[in-house]
Amino acid sequence: MRSIPLPRTLRDIPPLDSFTAVSDPVQRAVQLGKLARAVGTLPAAYARLRASSLLEALPGRQVQELAAVVGVHPTRVSQLLARARRLTAAVAS
Repeated sequence: MRSIPLPRTLRDIPPLDSFTAVSDPVQRAVQLGKLARAVGTLPAAYARLRASSLLEALPGRQVQELAAVVGVHPTRVSQLLARARRLTAAVAS
């Protein structure tokens, strides 16, 4: 899998499409996590995509497994999953 180049500033962030094109949700979340670490914070659309990618990857996996692959604490994965569930519920209503 190709790695998406990481910017040094928010102005240089690759287009959102370059992340949505990553078919594996775990690898998509990993790439977005690297982006978050590179620029310090993610714009809202990127943060939503990261959370929804983890939610998509969850079936058949444990939170601890996702955390290890993505490189964050299991509590952070749980927070991101909760965010994705809230966003999904808000869109559905």
